[in-house]
Amino acid sequence: MRHENISFPTANTLVLLLSKAANDQTGMAPPISKEDVANFVRPLLQLTPAATSVSLRLFALSDTEPNYEQLYDALVSELHRGKITCLDVRNKLDDPATGSVSDFPLSLSLRGVSGLTSISHGPDIPCAPFSRLAYLNASTLKTLDIKLAEESDWTDLIYGGSEVSAVYSSLESLSLDIVNVPYPTNWAAIEGAKPFPKLSTLDLSGRYPFDDDLFFRGNGGTLQNLRILFRAIARNILGRFSVLKRSGVTRMNQIHIGEVSIVDRVFVDGSAKLPIKQQIQRMVEVTATLKQHHDTWFLDILWSL
Repeated sequence: MRHENISFPTANTLVLLLSKAANDQTGMAPPISKEDVANFVRPLLQLTPAATSVSLRLFALSDTEPNYEQLYDALVSELHRGKITCLDVRNKLDDPATGSVSDFPLSLSLRGVSGLTSISHGPDIPCAPFSRLAYLNASTLKTLDIKLAEESDWTDLIYGGSEVSAVYSSLESLSLDIVNVPYPTNWAAIEGAKPFPKLSTLDLSGRYPFDDDLFFRGNGGTLQNLRILFRAIARNILGRFSVLKRSGVTRMNQIHIGEVSIVDRVFVDGSAKLPIKQQIQRMVEVTATLKQHHDTWFLDILWSL
């Protein structure tokens, strides 16, 4: 691969779309060494000397292919040996427009990548490697956008398999999508840790299995934009832990309450009187903008304040 006369000196993002290579006559893809990967990556980085972000669109090959997972791991590691600090990995066949996804999930180890400022990944890619990678880059990350499917994904994000909790000292934006978790699930509370001291934007979607105030410890003066799931309000997370009465919470830019699902209504109807109104009243007091998907059941609560 040689492009001596071509370069893109002002490009700041490198997008790689990787698909299955043609098989040889034996019907198997030829083995690819780390040296092959390094020789492939080096000219790409020379083509885009100013790039700090890499977006990978990967084709998840079947498990009969000899070493595609090792290939992708080596590729990510090589790309981030230089100035690349932003990683976005998505399955090539994940198409939000059509809803189609690959038949095979990608599984990456992503070891040895440091100095990242941004991590994100798409659906159909297991979260565990990204949780561990985030833990290893806790001191440099500014944005993190990942999906959680298991409690272990969450504990890896905080503890990384150790007994020492991470401090995401530069993290300003955290987006978590909690998927495939049954509604009544409660993950174990985490005591003592304050992992997100400078968080400005917190965007939660999916389910809410948390039963503590870990997201909100120590960032009362920095958290400006909050998207929270209705289940957190139904469980009185904001009230029980005085989230909106912490030191520094004076005027937030926006609070967005997620859509109220049928399961949410069943939970509320089957519970004793819940302090939903009190939490909403406090939101009105501290935020410039309060948003919620149009829902007459929710509006009835607002009108009764």
